[in-house]
Amino acid sequence: MPVPTRSSFLAWRHGTPKRNSRTRMTTGSRGTPSSLCSWTPQVLRETAEWLLEHGYDVRTVETSTWTGELEMHKGLASLLEFPDYFGHNRPALADCLSDVAVGDYGVNELATGLVRVLQNYDTFAARDPDAAFALLDIYAVQARGAALIGRRMLCLLQSNDPRLAFPPVGAVPVMWNDAEWLDSRRGL
Repeated sequence: MPVPTRSSFLAWRHGTPKRNSRTRMTTGSRGTPSSLCSWTPQVLRETAEWLLEHGYDVRTVETSTWTGELEMHKGLASLLEFPDYFGHNRPALADCLSDVAVGDYGVNELATGLVRVLQNYDTFAARDPDAAFALLDIYAVQARGAALIGRRMLCLLQSNDPRLAFPPVGAVPVMWNDAEWLDSRRGL
């Protein structure tokens, strides 16, 4: 399978890039993201299906039940199979995600890459914007570190708010997927 490039991150079908495919996360000049937003359930579903078909370990967590940072840590610990000694704080999250990035736990070792889908992230972000941003920032840093050793980590955010936006994470902006990048595609 070809390695994703800046202009065609997930546009492959049958090994050939498809520029007009709706099942993609192309980024063009915006860079390669570690986190990507989806507003339309169909776009997220098609993206997750494509990733599954191509061997990615895709797991979903419902974030609208997270009332704050502690619930975020508990949800991630369960989703990513963190060890019992996980400290439920940001430094411990960064430490455990670095272990996930190298494959110690939380990912099928035979998978093409790791994808975590955070459903209804806008709800959590409205409740605790600082923790919501911190999670994406920490994940981005660890995803970049994973890439250095040939591992892939991606975080897909599902949002019911088409205006959901974050400052750059890991020095890279959180972007809308290519199919919904234009405001008009999100009903704005």
